[in-house]
Amino acid sequence: MSLSSETIALLRDEAYLALCRHALDHAISEAAEKTQQVRQTRPPFGFLGTKKTREIFEKSLQDAVDGETALQHRLDKVAMLETWVRSEIRPQLHGYLYRVSAEYRSGGDVRSALTQVSNQISPYAESLQAYAREIRSLTLATVNREGRESINRAYAELKQSAAALDCQTLQYELNAQRVVRVAEKTIYDGLRIPAPPIPTQAITVDRLAKLDEAEAVTQMQQIEGTIRATIAERIPQLQTAIDAAHEYVTQRESAYLDNYWQQLRVHAQAHYVAERDLDEVINELSGRYIEQHRQLEAQQSPYLHER
Repeated sequence: MSLSSETIALLRDEAYLALCRHALDHAISEAAEKTQQVRQTRPPFGFLGTKKTREIFEKSLQDAVDGETALQHRLDKVAMLETWVRSEIRPQLHGYLYRVSAEYRSGGDVRSALTQVSNQISPYAESLQAYAREIRSLTLATVNREGRESINRAYAELKQSAAALDCQTLQYELNAQRVVRVAEKTIYDGLRIPAPPIPTQAITVDRLAKLDEAEAVTQMQQIEGTIRATIAERIPQLQTAIDAAHEYVTQRESAYLDNYWQQLRVHAQAHYVAERDLDEVINELSGRYIEQHRQLEAQQSPYLHER
């Protein structure tokens, strides 16, 4: 699949602007040197320099400064047009690469997998909170000697809470593994997601039932402390890691596009441009920029266009 004629035209525009920038950079450098040379001809002050000599110097210096300023204004206009043209090229290249490059397109799959992990964090945290709450309930029931029936009920609720937490833990692990699989052997290879900070708890809860009361209370207090510390510290770290992974994908995707774009720039400068007047190029692109801006304004505020 070839690039669209619109994209090729934009690459040609960018190539012409690059030529304009090169020519203006050279002209500004020469103008700055000329200005410096004129400054060095400043006549002496007082009676050693005639009025006419000073006037000639001041006019020469003003002309040199004005010339340098005019060139800088043209360069500023080129920079503005470059920004506009590139803002048009990038989304077109993104769409093109998404259609023709499976490697580039895999970025969407990686983002989707990362979003699944991110969406899992909140349910996982809620399950941790519920688990910590049920551990405390069982601890209080045991310490306050509320009776075997209350303790058994609290233990059953803790087991149910642990099972729910384990489901969330396993789901998080599956989602994290999917990120690795999707990113593998692509430009995003090496992407890793932190493991869940708390392992599955069903076995831990089963072991509590085999301990004497004093040891069980000690163990439950430790577990609750660990869970609450995890909620406060490790859960935010998980989200930060996912956000960083999203940024990594964006950076790798952008680098891939930029590398391809640079190849197109070299090709465009070699094959898409002919010798043209610098001002002609700037004026033509300025006119198109103004027309596009007017069209956007008309779309956003149609009754302003009617006036």
